[in-house]
Amino acid sequence: MKTLVSILFAVLLFVCTVRSQQASLQLVHCSADSALSKVDVWIDSIKILDDFNFRSSSAQLNIDTGTFMIISLCPSNSIDTSNSFYRDSFKLTNDKHFQVFVTGFVTSGYTPFHEINLSIFEVKAISVLSNYSEFAFFNGASDLGTIDILDITTNISQLVNNLDYSQLSDYNSLEAFNYFLRIREGSGTDIIRELEFFLGDQQLNDSAFTVVFTGFEDRSANLNGPSLGFHIVRSTGGLFIPLDNAFAQIQIIHNLPEKALSSLDFYFNGNLSVDNLQFRTSTGFINVASGRKFELAAAMNNSSTVADSLIRLETELVHGETYTYVLSGLQDQSIIPFKPLTFSEITTKKVASTGYNCDIVWVHGATDVDQVSVLETSQLGESIFSQSSFGQVSDYRTIPAANYQIKVQTDLEETVILSYSVPLSQLGGGAQTWVLSGISDTNTSDSSNKIGVFVATPSGGPLTELNTSTSIQAFSFDGLSIFPNPTAGLLQVQNLRESTNYDVYSLDGRLLQNGSINRNATIDISRLQNGIYYIQFSQGELIDSKRIVLTK
Repeated sequence: MKTLVSILFAVLLFVCTVRSQQASLQLVHCSADSALSKVDVWIDSIKILDDFNFRSSSAQLNIDTGTFMIISLCPSNSIDTSNSFYRDSFKLTNDKHFQVFVTGFVTSGYTPFHEINLSIFEVKAISVLSNYSEFAFFNGASDLGTIDILDITTNISQLVNNLDYSQLSDYNSLEAFNYFLRIREGSGTDIIRELEFFLGDQQLNDSAFTVVFTGFEDRSANLNGPSLGFHIVRSTGGLFIPLDNAFAQIQIIHNLPEKALSSLDFYFNGNLSVDNLQFRTSTGFINVASGRKFELAAAMNNSSTVADSLIRLETELVHGETYTYVLSGLQDQSIIPFKPLTFSEITTKKVASTGYNCDIVWVHGATDVDQVSVLETSQLGESIFSQSSFGQVSDYRTIPAANYQIKVQTDLEETVILSYSVPLSQLGGGAQTWVLSGISDTNTSDSSNKIGVFVATPSGGPLTELNTSTSIQAFSFDGLSIFPNPTAGLLQVQNLRESTNYDVYSLDGRLLQNGSINRNATIDISRLQNGIYYIQFSQGELIDSKRIVLTK
């Protein structure tokens, strides 16, 4: 009897041992070849994936270990492996996790051309640390070359160095908050993309995953194949999860006094983005992808394409920054003095550096006015902007929130051309853009384009003259409450009456975080470093800001 029990125990132990001799395998489709947009995947003589799509991944497959298996890539709707595009044999290690990446091409015409291939790597299944994410990067974009990957959230730290095509990086570990990544050419300075890497929002805590790069940076050299994309591959499989571009924000101010140009179209990177913007009108702040070259172009209204543009500006936008572009000048050279069209660029503040001051930037955009200075005569008794010429942008000037008497005076003749009473006493923490706009020659100007100092609102719309309105207003209701302050990261916001946008700024005016909330809500700023910040709330043209101390 003992002998029978021993035999049965040995058999059971053998069966369990045999069953445990397995590894998990996930297939990841990274080939952008149109001929491989759907493939069948066979292991030995069994079809395990039917119509396996580009930019998708399989679930975890349990594969026996100890012997070699043959993986075959075959055309869609295959009935056997006789017409396979590619096949390779692999032997897996017991109790390990692997990913196999499909890369390369079978169709000629891709530049550079890489033969179809299967690349296999051992990967992690879960994050070891609680509330952390562990992730590796796979470069499956054939025309990128080597790439560096940097975390640029609060300071710049390098995550990956010189990752080549069809290679998997080492793993990185980050606490599951929201981050921003910069993808650049390996060991170079040219930025390819900046991306939102929102581990918190994607609920990727306690998980391990892969970020894959697929598609083409230069589609025209690659049969107009799919655009370059950056995606998360979860261990559960399915369609890739795209990472969104990080962004900067831009505002455009139309300041051309010429009547023939009273309405303009604006193009972003060749696409019509602002239609029929009127003279002395501004857009609100518009999100634009950062970290890559950006072209801004202006054309007459009802333009057909960017080829109709009157002026183009090429620049690079930095993640989290806000910019204002003021278009001034003339197209008609018969108007004397003639000043050609020009974009004045401002790295804009939406809030002041301190809650009890106002930060103001000055733009000289009047074509027939020589060098001027802006004087304050009631409180400060000094020039607040000096020796400003057409097209120039001043540095921001910080002044206490008070009521002022302002004079704009020519430097050469010391002639006062404009005077204003400017009420800023209620605008502590606010930032403004003042634009000298229009034509001073009464023979050329009329009520629609006569000279004045005009102010743009952050939400956009018609510019208002300095003494008739200001660019920032207090909320029209009382009781807005934010607590605790100081905070460890979670802020409770109460007594909002409607949906409200918020922006979190550093003391030097950099946009660090934004979003939208309703009535009573929570804002999480715990990913930021300890310090002092301003949170600006906006509802249309109504704006208020609060000073917050973060202590974790």
